[in-house]
Formats: sequence, C-alpha cells, structure tokens
Amino acid sequence: MFYVSDPFSTPPEQFSSQLQQLVYETFASKGIPFERVDTDPGITMEDCLHIGARIGVPVVKTLFLCNRQQTEFYLYVTSDDKPFVTRDFCQALGIPRVSFASAEKLWELTGVKVGATTILSAVLPAASAVHLVMDAAIAGADYFACTDGTATCFVKLRTQDLLHKYLEGKSLAILPGQEPIVPEGCERHPLAPKKLILFDLDGTLIDTLEDLGAAVDAALERRGLPLHSLAEYRKMVGHGVRNLVKQALPAALQEDVSALDAALADFKAYYQAHIDVHTRPYPGMPELLRALQDKGVKLAVTSNKFQEGTEYLIREFFPDIAFVAVLGNRPGYPLKPSPEIVEEVLAKACIGREDALLVGDSPTDMRTAANGGIDAIAVGWGYRTAEELGGNRIVLTPAELQRLLLYP
Repeated sequence: MFYVSDPFSTPPEQFSSQLQQLVYETFASKGIPFERVDTDPGITMEDCLHIGARIGVPVVKTLFLCNRQQTEFYLYVTSDDKPFVTRDFCQALGIPRVSFASAEKLWELTGVKVGATTILSAVLPAASAVHLVMDAAIAGADYFACTDGTATCFVKLRTQDLLHKYLEGKSLAILPGQEPIVPEGCERHPLAPKKLILFDLDGTLIDTLEDLGAAVDAALERRGLPLHSLAEYRKMVGHGVRNLVKQALPAALQEDVSALDAALADFKAYYQAHIDVHTRPYPGMPELLRALQDKGVKLAVTSNKFQEGTEYLIREFFPDIAFVAVLGNRPGYPLKPSPEIVEEVLAKACIGREDALLVGDSPTDMRTAANGGIDAIAVGWGYRTAEELGGNRIVLTPAELQRLLLYP
C-alpha cells in the first residue's frame, strides 16, 4: 500500500535539501499557508492519484525541457494526464523545437533530482536561467499541488498565492488551454461528491471485446456459420451473452430456441476457458478504484455479464478492491436497464439515491441509472460511440473520469 501521511500545516522537522528548506522559508516570509503530506517516493500516476486524493487536489506534472543547443531551459507545469506534444508547446511559445533536458542540468539549475521536478525551485538563484510556463487550466484552478523539491513530500497551496506571492517578480508564460471536444448532444456538468459508485464492467472497467468475439466465433465456426468482425461484435455486446450469441446467429436461426441454447452452451464453454486471454483493465482504472477506496467511497459492479464470469474477472483484475457488491446476470433477476440491480446495491451499501452514481459505457447503463433514480456518467472509451451516448454527462478518457470523481 502506497503511504501518504495525514496533512500537516508545518514544515518538515528535517530538510532533505537546500531547495526544500528554501521553499518553506519562502512560505513563511511571504505569509503563504500550505498543507503538506509525507509519502513514499511518488513517481507514478497511481502514486500521484493517492497523494491527490489525500490532499483533495490533483498533483500537477512538471516537465524540464531545453532546446537542441541546451542554451534555453523551460519548466512546464501541466496536468498529469495531458500528453506532451512538442509541436504544440513550441508553436504556442514561438520557439524552436525542444526536448527533455538531462538529469545533470535539472540538478544544476533547479536543485532537484528526476521525480521531484517542481516550479517551486524558481526561488533558487540558478533557476533564473529557466523559463517558467504553465497551462491556463492550472493557473485558473483554486488550488495547486506539487512536490516540495523531494519525491517524498508534496504541498498544496492556493494557486493565487503561488502566482502572486511565491513567484512574485518572476516571468511566467501562461499557455491557453483547449478543453476536450465533447460530441454534440453530450453534456458536462459539475458533480457533487458521491458516497457510492456503481461501475459497469465490460467497456467501462475492462476491455473484454476480443475474448467475447473469439468465443462467439468458436461457437459459429463449429456450426459452419459466418463469423463476425470485432467492429460488428462491438455493436452486439452489452445486453448479456444470450443476446450476444443470438445477434451473431443468422436471422433464420435467431428464433430457434434449441439452436440458440446449443450455440450459447458452446460459447460459454469456450469463453470460460479463454476468458482472460486478451481481456485487460482500461489504463488508469485499477488506480482510480484504489484511490476512490482509499478516500472512503463505496464501490460496486453492476453488469449484464453472467455472474460467474463477472466474479472471476473482478477477482483477477481488481483483487485488492473491497466491492460492496459484484452483481451480474443471475437466474431470476432482470437484466439492466431494470432498476432492480440499482435497488439491490443501494440496500447492500446502505446509501441513499442522492449519494450514488453509475458509470457505464452504453445507453443501457444510462437508462439503468435513470430508472433507478441515481446520477450517471457515460464513458467514451467503451463499446458505444459518443454520439450514441448523447444527452448524458460524458467523459472521454479515464484520466478525465479520475479528475471528476476524485476532485468534484
């Protein structure tokens, strides 16, 4: 378990570097209040999620860049999930192409080692040779969180205090940001914090499409029937495996109950033996679940996949998550979009509707939430296009979902 302390409002008892000491001396001399947490070395995105969840604000990403001649250096502050595109950065500043500067120059000019890069190093005399650059979205946020010059201590302060007190007299370039494109008909709304989050499985937490398609193809091939592409299977999934196999059969066989039952049995036999050959969690989803769990949010899975398969995949890919319920397709229970599955989870979690949220990738998930009287978020990386999700609150990347759920 990644260690993050409770927040402190006082400096460390002992300083690890000249820069770390100077950071807290500057806070004191300029009257800047702060919170800090001690941590295990915070290197990965997952580490930063744990840190951000504890202090209540995302940890920024800071890049140290230079031109080809290594005569111009830049500290660029951006969000942790934003890809760095050299061309866009250079065009915005009107400068020649840059790349990542060396660890030696990082230490020489900013007083930090790799993994602890921070704009707080701007108070060092040597850092006067470094250009400071920040995305507008970061500059416009209420709070700012970053390393204090070490990889084991992170600080949170008001962004305005950073810009107008800490960096007083420093030149800072603000890069205009561009919000992700939201397909017409979809919406983004502010979201109140939730105590319970219900996740769909296939297309939301994990990508199962290739293994599902292979299992249906195996059943079809055994009968000499035409096979389907993954693009075709993408349109069929989401309504339970019986409906998936039925749609894959030729139209003349879809209403033949005995033929469907036999094909379904072959599908299940193959799928249960090959359920996780290609199936993997979507990047960032295990980290998100752990961060939510650490924050005290209750979690559940609500799927139309058969119960045994649902439970197996949850054990396989999320073994450290204590879900309050893992519910799939079970005999005697209706499939989504029936609200019954929502009612069952609410009862198990002892949570009211106003404190619950469903996250899914299909119109069926959105109808399930609406029928159950709870909020919903649609994800754009699953098996339905963003246009099919029109009218719902939508996120287009797992990183965006992380920000929305962890820092509403």
